Amino acid sequence: MKKLLLKSFLLLLAVAISVQGLILLARGFEREYFDAHGYAWLEKGGLRPRVVILGTSTVLFGLSPNIIAENGGYKRGEIVNLASMGGTPMRSYNLWRSLSPSTFDSTRIVLHSLEPWALSEVYYKTDDYSMLQWSMWQRLYLLAERGDQFTPEARADAPSGQSAVDVLTTLLLHRIQPDTARHVPTDYGAVVLDRVPKNFQERTGNSWFSPIDVYPISDLNIERLRQLKTEVEKRGAEFILLLTPKRTSWTESYRNDCREIDSIVVARLNASLGPVKVIGSFTMLTPEQERMCLNDNVHLNRYGQEQFSIYLAHELMRIDSIPRSPLRPLYLY
Repeated sequence: MKKLLLKSFLLLLAVAISVQGLILLARGFEREYFDAHGYAWLEKGGLRPRVVILGTSTVLFGLSPNIIAENGGYKRGEIVNLASMGGTPMRSYNLWRSLSPSTFDSTRIVLHSLEPWALSEVYYKTDDYSMLQWSMWQRLYLLAERGDQFTPEARADAPSGQSAVDVLTTLLLHRIQPDTARHVPTDYGAVVLDRVPKNFQERTGNSWFSPIDVYPISDLNIERLRQLKTEVEKRGAEFILLLTPKRTSWTESYRNDCREIDSIVVARLNASLGPVKVIGSFTMLTPEQERMCLNDNVHLNRYGQEQFSIYLAHELMRIDSIPRSPLRPLYLY
């Protein structure tokens, strides 16, 4: 009996070590692929951007480097959009650190979106593995630990299968696919959102944070945002937070139902970042503009991207006159 128990224990231990090894190996593959290929076009194209945009899908879809350049006195290629789906501060910091330091030799302004839900500890299940939209690592993670709090249906582009074969196939395909990422994108990283995402369509402000004890603010994301700001300022560049426009229904829900979480976010950011410049507002659109500019509660469409990019171009032209100050409640901007 004792030998059977010992053999069973050793077998379980071997399985656990094998699974953990596979996970670490997959994470290494993902990081290698992401770091080496995801933004290889920056170096391939010899780009040395003066303005870098980081953050979530709200700025990935919301800001066009070409339109900003045309309206703000920049040359094409001097502004790049490195935001991503699910682009938490953890992901932004990893990206900044992974690219060649010379990439940012000419960078003078770094804009990072400020979306309260992207600071949540359980946004995209965990704040430690958010480097890619529905990444290989996230697939493996969900194989080992499925959560009721964040289902695949909550994502705009969730895959249909979560099998081990699917995971391994994805790994292999990423290794053999042609290196298309070395071609400089037409709009330097920005994406136009023509479809209507499902994951933000019905969600209101409080749905991302209620109850707070289940959806607390992530210490790691706050720390990574602070570290990113420090790295940017060491290079002599300006670190700026960016608020993107939202639909009135979302903003009202956030203002009325999320005051506690907003006060926590603002207090934590003020303690970590100190005074900082802020551009934009959740409430900058009129009802008519909302109908014309938004594809869902928080994402701008093609026309919205154009208008918000022109707005940002004008703000960048007066950047020196925008004061650094402690953050106020986000719904007051």
